[in-house]
Amino acid sequence: MTKEQNKKAPNLRFKGFTNDWEQRKLGEVFLYKQGIQVPVEQQYSQKLPGLIRFIRISDIVSSNEPPRFINYHGTNLIKPDDLFMVRYGNPGMISMGYSGVIANNLFRLIPKKNIYTLFFYFLLIFENKRLNLLVSNTTMPALSFKALDTFYVNFPEKLSEQKVIGSLLKKLDSLITLQQRKYNSFRTIIPLMLANENFFVI
Repeated sequence: MTKEQNKKAPNLRFKGFTNDWEQRKLGEVFLYKQGIQVPVEQQYSQKLPGLIRFIRISDIVSSNEPPRFINYHGTNLIKPDDLFMVRYGNPGMISMGYSGVIANNLFRLIPKKNIYTLFFYFLLIFENKRLNLLVSNTTMPALSFKALDTFYVNFPEKLSEQKVIGSLLKKLDSLITLQQRKYNSFRTIIPLMLANENFFVI
């Protein structure tokens, strides 16, 4: 194997970064902490005093899902910059940007080292197909923590490089989302325009 083939870093780099990337098992980078189980009758559709957001799979797969709230006084809380992943149902789906408590079919990824979570958010999105290879072939597809511990990821050792990559991907993601919204708006407006016989009359 040549030196070039053995190199873990991508060929295209930001200026000033030349070091090889690290290759680590996911279990060396993160601890995992599963969410909590809350009966439906103890979930509320309104944010009453003392209640906090309860985050479920349906919240991250659907933008139209009404939020739920629960009465919780424990320490298993997440903040917007915390990563969490789906363990059962849609295993391997990664998310962040929420505050509250995650449900028991989700789990939080707690960094063991100083990392830029936004970079790892996009990294794990890109690695979703590989993650799906770890999913157990059972009635309820699931990711085991033991399997995740053996999952290798490559990433920059320097936090500064993680930040510039993560920030660029966030800008691109926001741009794509904006263009998708425009496209969806046009899909709604154009049929209405065509249906209006007088619209194109000058």
